[in-house]
Amino acid sequence: MVCTKTGKVLTIADDDVGQEILMGDKKGEDGEKFKIFYADDMPPEPKKGDKRWGFTIGEPFYVKLVGGTNRYLDYLGNNMVVKTRNGYKSQQWVFDYETRTIKSYKDSSKSWHVEGEGKGENMEIATTNKYQWF
Repeated sequence: MVCTKTGKVLTIADDDVGQEILMGDKKGEDGEKFKIFYADDMPPEPKKGDKRWGFTIGEPFYVKLVGGTNRYLDYLGNNMVVKTRNGYKSQQWVFDYETRTIKSYKDSSKSWHVEGEGKGENMEIATTNKYQWF
């Protein structure tokens, strides 16, 4: 997933639970590879070769770290982190066509955001506005 302002990608250093999601230069490493699964279609465990891509407007989805781990995007406070799948709505996301943002399913007033007006490295969720920087 790429920030359109900077060209930086979502990344994590490793898949430890609670690991913060950062923005970094694309290196093609496993910590940059995520896969989207819609909540209604969430398989027990995704298998290599599943064809799932793009967004369905308003449908909740999960974002899972690729690479054999069981880590999903979540958030603590406003910081985006990876956690083991837990079924909480904080691990579900929705593409909002009207604002062109990825919103929290738990709190629809907040969207993905790169700190520092898109110039920082920390991924967070923040109140949705026209300057989401992602």
